[in-house]
Amino acid sequence: FEKTLAHLKAGFANDEETGQVILMHAQLCRDKKEWGKARADIKELLEFSPHHLQREALLYDQALLLAHEGKWQEAANA
Repeated sequence: FEKTLAHLKAGFANDEETGQVILMHAQLCRDKKEWGKARADIKELLEFSPHHLQREALLYDQALLLAHEGKWQEAANA
């Protein structure tokens, strides 16, 4: 999945469907408790699409993932 995602990002970086795949990857990482990877995906998605329809939920998810990583101050700031 990660190789395919890398190809999508390289070939279709500005495509809306690529953003959806990044979001799906973040969810898979969250399910595997790979908090850092999930947070990196969300950060990338927000950089790719700063006015994403789910922006507030994604920002909340970032804070929640920081809390899962034990980064309490960063989570509170987020």
